[in-house]
Parts: sequence; structure tokens; C-alpha cells
Amino acid sequence: RAQQGHGYGARAVSAMADDLSRRHPDRRMLLLAVHCRNRIAITTYQQAGFIHDGSYLPGGRAGPQQVMLRFQPAGQPARK
Repeated sequence: RAQQGHGYGARAVSAMADDLSRRHPDRRMLLLAVHCRNRIAITTYQQAGFIHDGSYLPGGRAGPQQVMLRFQPAGQPARK
């Protein structure tokens, strides 16, 4: 809890997206689903460049899930 609110989550998500862009330069979009009531996670994903596309998944026992997208810039091929 002491580390919450420092932007570490958004930076980690951005780093993950950047890594995927480098390793999979042909992929142009990331998609994730997040529980609609998880405002902290939604804000974190928004800070990392994800947007809500307006759609939802039912989510089963977990409840409704908000679909979020991040459009990827052209990546660099992965180093071997």
C-alpha cells in the first residue's frame, strides 16, 4: 500500500506494451478487460494509453468488464 499512487502501475503497463511492440511489431492493438468498478485499475490503464472502446463483457461471477484498447506504434523487430 505504501507504494500505491506513485505511478508504478502505469509505468509497468507502458513498459509491457512497449516490450510487446518490440517483440511483435506486426501487432497494432492491445485489448484488455477490467472490472467496471475497479476505478484505480481503469485510471492506471488510461495513464498507460488505453482507452475505453465503449463495449463491455458480461464477466460472469466477476461482474461486467470494460473493454479497453491501446493502439501500438510501429515497433522495432526483437533482438535475437
